[in-house]
Amino acid sequence: MSLTETPDGVPQSVAWTSPPSARRPRAALWVILLVLALIVLKRDTNPFIFGERGLNLFRLSPDFMVYYTAGEHLSNGQGVYDGGLWGPLPFTYPPFSAAVFRVLPLFPPLDAAILWAMVCAGCLVAVTIGVLVQRGWRPDAGTAALGVLAAWGAMSLAPVRESFFYGQINLVLMLLVSLDFLRRRDRLSGIGVGLAAGLKLTPAIFIGVMLVQRRFRDAAVATGTFLATVVIGLVMVPDATKFWTSALFDDSRIGALDNPGAQSLKSTAVRWIGHEGTGATLLWLVLAVVILAA
Repeated sequence: MSLTETPDGVPQSVAWTSPPSARRPRAALWVILLVLALIVLKRDTNPFIFGERGLNLFRLSPDFMVYYTAGEHLSNGQGVYDGGLWGPLPFTYPPFSAAVFRVLPLFPPLDAAILWAMVCAGCLVAVTIGVLVQRGWRPDAGTAALGVLAAWGAMSLAPVRESFFYGQINLVLMLLVSLDFLRRRDRLSGIGVGLAAGLKLTPAIFIGVMLVQRRFRDAAVATGTFLATVVIGLVMVPDATKFWTSALFDDSRIGALDNPGAQSLKSTAVRWIGHEGTGATLLWLVLAVVILAA
């Protein structure tokens, strides 16, 4: 509701109406997303395609088990950066993330994995609905249902699919970053990006995005939040300094660059050249500069 005044100055109520830009999903969009969701459901539950080791949101995925084991190590007063935590897989995240993962061992591994998958699915749905509303869709039940279908269909996208397959934290990071870009700016803007950068360094690139957008206060809040996560990690993780002084600079800990599943720009350059070396590094730097400039 809003208030206007009559010619004699007496306020009167006027019913609120949706802005002209508000939109409702069309029938064709519903049909397309429903079909896509059914295809995803059939594919991801078909044992003839994936077999016993296939995609199952409630299995103990490798990256999730690295997170879980990091939480166990901290609960026992151990460090997390000395060798592999889950088989040969090391812990490659900042110390703050290990401190957050300490809550996982409060549950048995399978229960924790189910909760983790549910949290990630919730983040995906929340961001999808948030994008629709930010782009002018009505914030109603229809848009919410459309967002759920779109999120379900997004399982066809490799980044989303692999985040569930490996039990990764990417969807949580996406939600944290989106909190600073999809909602109206206020005094808390920047905290989401700062927390995301504290959990996994790569979201810190969005501080640069804020600077480009001349959101200087938000960038300062994000930077301050990130620095706070560094302090928390140093306090709570016994070998936190090892991450900042050595583990951070050891790229062998994050996998081989020629891995066909790696979609980073440097990995692409290595595959184009055919091997690691000066040529691949130079190509990577040139492409990085061109893309950054664009």
